[in-house]
Amino acid sequence: MKKAFYLLLASVSMLIIFQSNVTANASYKDQMYADTTVYKMKKGNKPSEDMLLKYFTIHKGTWLKSDKYSSKYGGWIISTSDFHSGKYVYYLILKNNFWSVNEKSSYQKMPHMLWQRKVWGYVPVYSSPKSSHVKFYLNKYKHTIWTVDYEAKSSEHNYSVLYHIRNGHVSGWVWRGYLKFAPHRNLMVQTPGDDQVYLYNNPSKENNYPLTSGPTYNAIQFKGSDKVWVQPMAKEMDDYGWTYLKNLLVK
Repeated sequence: MKKAFYLLLASVSMLIIFQSNVTANASYKDQMYADTTVYKMKKGNKPSEDMLLKYFTIHKGTWLKSDKYSSKYGGWIISTSDFHSGKYVYYLILKNNFWSVNEKSSYQKMPHMLWQRKVWGYVPVYSSPKSSHVKFYLNKYKHTIWTVDYEAKSSEHNYSVLYHIRNGHVSGWVWRGYLKFAPHRNLMVQTPGDDQVYLYNNPSKENNYPLTSGPTYNAIQFKGSDKVWVQPMAKEMDDYGWTYLKNLLVK
């Protein structure tokens, strides 16, 4: 009898844990962070026979119910509360202008590239993207080079994108428009021969793959560094990853 009771108790405990995890995960959805064109398509017998019915724009801040990349169609098939991709009709976007976020505030990892202030004057640096509390002003560190490791947006700042900057023990959140890349040179690079070159610190899930022979890639080399930051897709900031310059050919 006792054994049956403990088995029942264990089962109930596991169910509670499972439900708790589902609830926690359910608070995260994919949300558009930029206005994006959506193509409503009617399926044909094969992709080349698909027909465009119409196109329209969904706006920054739209929540997605589902999204899945399709190599067959060269984009992401999505659904929202206003439309649904099904068996005969699907909705396609060609840019992955979305990220997995908490519904109240969103965070995304960034490649640890180097930045400096872009404008003079009193630029506020906040303690949190959810807060309007000014931690310090950027002009206090006039010549500091900062590393960015996260970006976020919050309704507290009208859904502006903020970067988390740090240098040693000093850190905070600042609007990305107040920053620019630290001194650097722009490069065009290729892989040598048929070699594959892997990138490090690339936060992008979809584009985290090795560089291959053939294509020419945009790259940045910061002053005094033997690393180059390569952008395989030439799309978003989180596409960058680094490798050593000696691993590549400069065009």
